[in-house]
Amino acid sequence: MDGASPYSRAGLVASNDLAKAGTGGYANIAVTPEHGCVFSYDADGDGRLDHVTEVGGFTAGDVRVRLGRDGDRMTGSCSSDGENWNVVGSGKVSGASGSQDVGMFASAVNRHTGQEAIAVFGGGITAASDTSRDGSGDQLQSLRKPVTALSSESGRPPEAANDGSRANSPYWGGQLTYGETWWRVDLGAVNAVSRVNVRNYVDGTRYYTYRLEGSLDGEHWSTLGGRNGPAPATDAGDTMNTEAKARYIRVVGLGNTANFTFHLTEVSVYGTPVAKT
Repeated sequence: MDGASPYSRAGLVASNDLAKAGTGGYANIAVTPEHGCVFSYDADGDGRLDHVTEVGGFTAGDVRVRLGRDGDRMTGSCSSDGENWNVVGSGKVSGASGSQDVGMFASAVNRHTGQEAIAVFGGGITAASDTSRDGSGDQLQSLRKPVTALSSESGRPPEAANDGSRANSPYWGGQLTYGETWWRVDLGAVNAVSRVNVRNYVDGTRYYTYRLEGSLDGEHWSTLGGRNGPAPATDAGDTMNTEAKARYIRVVGLGNTANFTFHLTEVSVYGTPVAKT
């Protein structure tokens, strides 16, 4: 996708009647040039999108998008490989009929730029398998598991980012000398991962950009989410809801508005070990 603005969008859209404006059951999931994946939906049935959630990490390249429906609830997800998904958002869509129109769309979101956007779609629209499960009972799998990092500042080891402390110190610090750095945890076994919480250093002003990835073997990686800013990092951290299988979880640090070091105070990965077959 070649966007006209940071929020130019391309993806899937659903409504009761795509040929008419203002119909109910309206929702879409899209990828953007600078804000990852965005899920939007109409909660009151007036035909206008009034709720939106976004997840960073994805770029406007080879990204799969998926819309799911369960009754009047719509869910939007994104994936870099078609197997491991980030659940971007979910909400009740008022007035959805029993059967709906679904189509592909692109929007320049160009009120301030007046420029056009170009999107290329591949593969068409197909039925997608349901990868959802109840992960509410998943346990913390990352605590004090083996970790590695591309590099570490003196006294700021990678072990500080999964020691159970969510305070600002201790923390892992990796310099962004070459534009990015990374931190990785080995869960010890393949897990069905339902959510990952990433907490950066918090001072009320700085924000970080990063990409969250998962891997079965530590060599081939899929995007599971991330952060694009510009909201400051918070004590609560960023929680990414996933439908993924991974043994290794990696945070790829891309930016810090305060200095040239990427900081992690705690990464918490929740999942259930997958039985070997």
